[in-house]
Amino acid sequence: MNKILKTTKAIALGAVTTAFLASSAYAATVGSAATGSASVGGFVMNGGQAMVDVSNGAYTSVPGDTSPESTWVWDEAGSQSVNTTNTFVWTFDLTGYDLTTAVLTGLWGVDNFGTASLNGAVIGTIDFGFDAFQTLEAVSDGTNTPVFVAGINTLSFSATNGYQSGSGNPGPGAFRTGVTVTADVSPVPLPAAGLLLIGALGGLGLMRRRKKS
Repeated sequence: MNKILKTTKAIALGAVTTAFLASSAYAATVGSAATGSASVGGFVMNGGQAMVDVSNGAYTSVPGDTSPESTWVWDEAGSQSVNTTNTFVWTFDLTGYDLTTAVLTGLWGVDNFGTASLNGAVIGTIDFGFDAFQTLEAVSDGTNTPVFVAGINTLSFSATNGYQSGSGNPGPGAFRTGVTVTADVSPVPLPAAGLLLIGALGGLGLMRRRKKS
C-alpha cells in the first residue's frame, strides 16, 4: 500500500512540475548567424549572390572577434569597384516567443560605410572605416524602436565600398558580423497536464481513505 501511495505522490509531483514548466516562460536562444564560409552562416547577400571570404591584412588586423565567430566577406566581382553596395540579410522567427523580452546583440564592421536595420528601422551606422567593430544591439522594452514583430524578422546590412564623396577608387570592400537573438519562450497551456494533476491528486485521496478504513 505504501508503495502505491508513493507512486501516486510521484505522479502528482510530476504533474505539478509539468504544469509549472508549461505555464512559465524561460529564456532561449532564438538563433545566431555570422558571415564567412566557416561560420554558422545564415546571411544571404544580394538575394542569393555568392560571397567570398576576404583575407586582406588590413581587415584581419582589426582587434577583437565576433560571437559567433565570423570572417570578412564580399562579392569578388565588385571588390574593386567604386560605390559598390552589397546587402546582407538574415531572417529569424519569433513565433512562440515573448516579443517584449527579445534582444539582438552582436558586432559588425564594414569597409567603407554601412547601415544596419531591423525590420526596416535603423539600429546602427558606420560612417567610414574598419578600424574597430561596432556594437549592434536592439532591445524590445516597450519604448525603443525598432520593435520586434511576431513571426519572421529581418536583419539587414547595407554595406558600401566607396568614398562618401562618390569619387576615386577606395580599393577592396569587406563586411563582417556575428549576431545572436534571445527571447523568453511564451507560456504554453497544457490541458493534459492539468487533467493528469487532478487525476493524480484524486487517486492520492482515494488511497488515503482506503488506508484509514
